[in-house]
Amino acid sequence: MNTKHFRERLRQLERIMALKNKELGCCGDLSLNQCHLLLTIAELREAGVVQLAERLGLDKSTLSRSTGTLVNKGFIKRCSNTRDGRVVHLILTSEGRKTVSLINRNADKYYESLADKISLVELNKVEQSLNCLVDFFSQEDV
Repeated sequence: MNTKHFRERLRQLERIMALKNKELGCCGDLSLNQCHLLLTIAELREAGVVQLAERLGLDKSTLSRSTGTLVNKGFIKRCSNTRDGRVVHLILTSEGRKTVSLINRNADKYYESLADKISLVELNKVEQSLNCLVDFFSQEDV
């Protein structure tokens, strides 16, 4: 394996995906972190700040700023835990659910159009490779 070429291709993919994500899904003036935060809260239905920070790989201060912005824009709301008032959960508002739906629709449409241009065999290879990369980079000792 040519390590230099591999790294270059990964960097190219990172840039392309960042640009595509910006074009596709994050509705207006939301940052990529804010989009991922909305999508993750939607996936979990409700989430604590620590859980989100770990899941998204963000430090608490970045997460706090992002959640504050999303609360101010009306996309999420903070709810205190009934058993422990110190614990705060974040949930989507109706506006947040609409935004998540729009993000998902736009992304689905884009990726379906890509999938239409690739053979099923190639698409399966890409999926296997992506799974392998995600598993590898998710390891804590890498």
